[in-house]
Amino acid sequence: MRVCLLLRSLHCFVTAVGMSALRWPEDAYLLALGTTALGFASIGFAARKVRWNGWRSFDILGMTLSYVVLFTAFYVDNGPQSSSGSCQA
Repeated sequence: MRVCLLLRSLHCFVTAVGMSALRWPEDAYLLALGTTALGFASIGFAARKVRWNGWRSFDILGMTLSYVVLFTAFYVDNGPQSSSGSCQA
């Protein structure tokens, strides 16, 4: 599970770099979000592998924050398209 989340974050980071390079002004935030997600996942993964003092807290926090950032990147990127069909008052 944790290796899978780390690989998803790595995949998101590589995709963010590619998308940012193709359309820099519109997708520059993807690079920041991808880097942040990869950083959190790396901290969580390293805590699990090295098992330093209090590693469980770092593992849970790192993986959770990585997951939140990945979802944030998805919804920030796809929000304008997906919200057009939502309930309108």
